[in-house]
Amino acid sequence: MEVLPDQLVWGILRRIKKTRDQNSASLACKRLYELERERREFLRVGCGLNPANSALTSLCNRFKNLAKIEIVYSGWMSKLGKQLDDHGLLILSQLCPALTDLTLGFCTFITDVGVGHLASCTNLSTLKFNFTPRISGCGILSLVVGCKSLSSLHLIRCINVSSVEWLEYLGKLEMLQEL
Repeated sequence: MEVLPDQLVWGILRRIKKTRDQNSASLACKRLYELERERREFLRVGCGLNPANSALTSLCNRFKNLAKIEIVYSGWMSKLGKQLDDHGLLILSQLCPALTDLTLGFCTFITDVGVGHLASCTNLSTLKFNFTPRISGCGILSLVVGCKSLSSLHLIRCINVSSVEWLEYLGKLEMLQEL
């Protein structure tokens, strides 16, 4: 395994589609672990992310090239541990400089403060919120002011996003392609 060129090993790792299989392969030897660490660009987590902020810190430190992250707490109950909160979004904004696509679903502890942290993600182009009841139009406004690369914004069942200042701001910039 050690004599194979990195490009060939990356080609092999790229063909492994299931996360469980990718994780198993990366544990087979240190070289596969390091190559998979460099190659991983996508991460999907949910209720198993516990404790949320420290687990997210570990994942972001391990996988430095994450471009797409999905965090969905569908089916979450308090006995499953603490959800991702505003501090978790600060961690994402600091440790994932390549982040371009973020999905947050059923993240009930995220507020406008956390959304404001995402404004420093300069490469963020796609953002999807699905049932994040504590964010409002103020948080969305701070996000769109900071994220100059944002081209796609999905707000699904975000019941407190009622003001339209952020929408007027986006209309003036004409940068959003999908809403």
